[in-house]
Amino acid sequence: MRWKHATSFMIAIAALAAFSLAALFAMNWRSLESEIGPTVFRLAFQFLLFVILGGGVSIILRKFAFDREVREAQRSLRLTIYQNLVQAFHRGRSVRRLIRARALVFREVDTPQDVETRYILKDPYDRQMVILNEVLSDFELHRHEILAHKDEPNTAEIARHLEIIEEFPGAVVREYQNKLRHFSKEAPPSMPLPNLPSLETFLYDVNKRPDFRTRFTEPFYNALELLREMVVR
Repeated sequence: MRWKHATSFMIAIAALAAFSLAALFAMNWRSLESEIGPTVFRLAFQFLLFVILGGGVSIILRKFAFDREVREAQRSLRLTIYQNLVQAFHRGRSVRRLIRARALVFREVDTPQDVETRYILKDPYDRQMVILNEVLSDFELHRHEILAHKDEPNTAEIARHLEIIEEFPGAVVREYQNKLRHFSKEAPPSMPLPNLPSLETFLYDVNKRPDFRTRFTEPFYNALELLREMVVR
């Protein structure tokens, strides 16, 4: 923001010079009039009023208009980030629901106790992981956009909450990259859910294990509240 401070400084100097010259004329108008003559003095004074003072006022008004445009542009950017984060959050929740609905199945394992084990079907898992990777990219992108405006209030705290969010689906996506090729070959390809511990944590009922709430939902709403304050400011 150095250019903004430099512009403000130059405008202040110009305004100060204009008003100083006007004050000089006001304080010494008799001596000036006697030296340069009434006609020249009158013309010079009119020039001062209509050109220098008018120009100074015009510069100040343009500065106010410029600052207003900058504030509106910043507000528009914050609002866009706000809306995109809301969309990313709901897409992440949707991924969780659809995996539980379409990819999670229960099978009996051939043991003396006939234990029922949860499996993940490869194809619906693969489709939802592509979406989750996009969600992760959205959070990463907007965190960097927010950090690019370090002089704005709350940016560091918002970025910290978003980083917490990124780590949670980030672990699921990294696991996906490593485990997708190891699904069983028989139709339909599947893998025991315990072999995907990050996904298992992501899918846990929040009433039994609160990871999804503490590592995704809560930091999101914390970041959103801080960002809302920046939008309405």
